[in-house]
This record gives sequence, C-alpha cells and structure tokens, in this order.
Amino acid sequence: MRPEVRLVGAGGAACPSTELVVRFSQRHLGASSLGPRYAYDFQPGLPDLTGFPRAQWIRSLRAVLREAPYGALGYGDPRGTTQLRNRLMTYLGRVHGAAPEPEHTLVCAGFTQGFPMLCRALADRGVERIAVEYPGWVAHRRLAERAGLQPIAIPVDEHGIDVDALRASRCEAVVATPSHQFPTGVVLSAERRAALLEWAQDEDGLIVEDDYDSELRHDRAPVGALQGLAPERVCYMARPASAWHRAYVSAGSCPRRGSPEP
Repeated sequence: MRPEVRLVGAGGAACPSTELVVRFSQRHLGASSLGPRYAYDFQPGLPDLTGFPRAQWIRSLRAVLREAPYGALGYGDPRGTTQLRNRLMTYLGRVHGAAPEPEHTLVCAGFTQGFPMLCRALADRGVERIAVEYPGWVAHRRLAERAGLQPIAIPVDEHGIDVDALRASRCEAVVATPSHQFPTGVVLSAERRAALLEWAQDEDGLIVEDDYDSELRHDRAPVGALQGLAPERVCYMARPASAWHRAYVSAGSCPRRGSPEP
C-alpha cells in the first residue's frame, strides 16, 4: 500500500489549480537499522548488556541534572569537564595503577575517536610509522593508516609483543595491549614490560597503551597500567565503562610531547 498526500487549501478543499499529488513510498516512512542482528552474538569485546545498571544510572543522571549549572549544558572544555576528568583520573589511579596528569587527560567518544586524534598529532610532528601488534586488532592498523601513518606489524608470542623486532623496525611509536593482548589473550610479561619501557627511553619512542578490557577479570585484580611506570613515555587509553556497554567513553592521558592540542 502506498499512502497518498494531497495539498489542500483553506476549508479542506483540494487545490485543483496545482493538481499536485505527493506520494511517499513505504520505505520513507521510517528508518531501518543497519546494525547486524544475530541469534547468538560471539563478537569479541561485547559484555553482558543485561547487566547494565539502569536504575543506578538513572539516579545518578537525575542527581547531576538537579545540581549542574545551566552552563554545563553548553559547550565546555574540549578535553571534557574538569569534574569528569578529575573523577576518571582518581579512578584510573586507584584501580588501574595509572598516573594521569590533569592537563593532559582527554575524554573521547571511544577509542576510534581518540586514537586517530593521537595519530594525526604524531603525523603533524613528523612521525611516519607506527608499530602494531601481529596478530592484533585490525582497527589499530586501519585507523593509523587513515590518519596518515604507516602501520608496521610486530609479531606477538607467548610473552607478548617482540621488543627485539620492535627495535629492528625503527618505528618511533607503538600501539600495544599489554594487559590483555588481542586476540591471543597474552599478558605482557614482566621482562617484556621492562624491555618495552627501555625501548621507549633509548629510542625516544612513544607507547600507546590500549587498555581496552582490563576490568573484565574475575579471578584477579586488573593488571597495572604500563603508563603508571613511565608517564612521560606512555599514552594511556582506557575504556572505564567497557564492563557495562559498548557505547564506550575513552579516557586518554598523554605525555606532554605527544598530546594533541585541545
């Protein structure tokens, strides 16, 4: 069935002078979703969405709306509100062992916004290549390429990323997942962590620490952030809400020389 819409004049009479009839096909009456739908969804990184704390979230939202000044509803600090950044820094320090700096912490709409921002900032500073784990998350490579950097694959073994291969690559930056490598699940060993930090110091390199799911541990405490050991060499990117939902909010803390301008 195709609904018909006619232009009418005053009093409800049709407009015979124009004889204009506008027809809409049924597909124009509503939007359809492009999101995939599966009977069983095994895609990695998806938490149990039924565990989202709806009631607590609504209570917190209402409390904030009651107390927030009207100015908070407009445009503010592009890095994120000071209250949110301060809370995130406290949380990341307490739970993840990170050491973020207040003026170099940015709140982004997910890793896929924050990481390209960092890659473009590196490209603006003359960096041409960035090392990525192999095997690894394909988005690391694709996002780096779109930002103008050349991704260089570095092998991963049972101890994590191969730091000797990283040295041989002559890359100036590397993106790694030390707390839980994707897709192997390897945790970067203590020896490799020390070697990776030594590489950054010797080569004046930058480590981009993608801490995408260290909170999703049920048998032990989260692995401490590499950034907490060398804040001046590591740009830490975390997803504090990854245990609840996929609409990630990322918090990134970058060393002074690698942080993009707000």
